[in-house]
Amino acid sequence: MKPLRAGANVFLFLTLVIGCSQTEKHTNEAELKNIDAVYAKMSLAYKTYDINIIEEIYTADAFSIYAAGKDTVKHGLKNFINSFKRTFDYHRERETGLDMKFKFLERRIDKTMAYDIGYFRIDKVDKQGVKTPGIPGKFVTVLLKQPDGSWKFQVDIYGDATESAFKD
Repeated sequence: MKPLRAGANVFLFLTLVIGCSQTEKHTNEAELKNIDAVYAKMSLAYKTYDINIIEEIYTADAFSIYAAGKDTVKHGLKNFINSFKRTFDYHRERETGLDMKFKFLERRIDKTMAYDIGYFRIDKVDKQGVKTPGIPGKFVTVLLKQPDGSWKFQVDIYGDATESAFKD
């Protein structure tokens, strides 16, 4: 019997999390704000090209999975942080601002784990402050509660989506 690939393990994990979880769909306001803060930090990282924020909001052993193409499962922040650096450097050099927005379809929160499903869009902002709509994407994230009470991404699955999906 062949061992499961990392991608299969992650999808099996997500199936168990989503399908078998005993979580509440809604939880207390404090936890919602703490998890929303992670997404606000992600938006701030894109706006300010701050790679340190990315390091702060992902666990060291996080998974990043691009839901299209081959060989797109990256395990460990050190194995995917360079994609953020390249994006930030590209837009910094061109003096293009980035404005990241999220649209949540579902969120479930347990005492130590949460997941979100939704859409995102990263708009470009020129030097005059004029926004150009970016290409929207879809995402599924799993966040883990840290010993200090903060939340961090453990799994980040993303892919392309249509503009109409983000607007609906």
